[in-house]
Amino acid sequence: EGINRKSESKYAKGLSELAELLSLETAPERIEIYDISNTGGADTVGYLTVFVNGEPKKSEYRKFKIKYVEGQNDYECMYEVIYRRLMRYLSEQKELEETGEEREYKFINLPDVIFVDGGKNHVSVGKRAVADAGLSIEVFGLVKDNAHRTKDVTSDTREYGCINKRAAFSLITRMQDETHNHAVKFHHETRTKSLIHSELSDI
Repeated sequence: EGINRKSESKYAKGLSELAELLSLETAPERIEIYDISNTGGADTVGYLTVFVNGEPKKSEYRKFKIKYVEGQNDYECMYEVIYRRLMRYLSEQKELEETGEEREYKFINLPDVIFVDGGKNHVSVGKRAVADAGLSIEVFGLVKDNAHRTKDVTSDTREYGCINKRAAFSLITRMQDETHNHAVKFHHETRTKSLIHSELSDI
């Protein structure tokens, strides 16, 4: 129990700083972060990571291959991934209510807050996806500097100056790096498979 309490409190300061900075009612327990990865618009994928009390919950990470957006359009890809995830929640919720069946649902837990890898426009499409799903979840963006390092948290209207809150800044940097690394890895795997497939087709 002592170990549990210790791990819960490890990121408590970062989470409470984040809540204060973003004017959230309480420190977010469950955070979901979304990133899109592609090469010139080809083999585009989305990746979702989940953090509970600041800790990565890898069993709930999810991969998405883009189905409905053609070419390089990061914004619409972000919309697609978030919307598909939330619609899966709604369908699982409905099934649970109708059947009462306790099976392993993959999308049944909603986040307290969503972060997208990107700026104000990414936040706007994230908010649109949430609204179109008929839900109410706060959406923020994780902005990078020119060297691709975490710079700040943004809404669709302003940046927050997160660098002044050391624990919160350290937390969002770690979460953004984790998400980005998984997204890039999944994209490389998808791209490699697709290249092998096309080479085999040529043969």
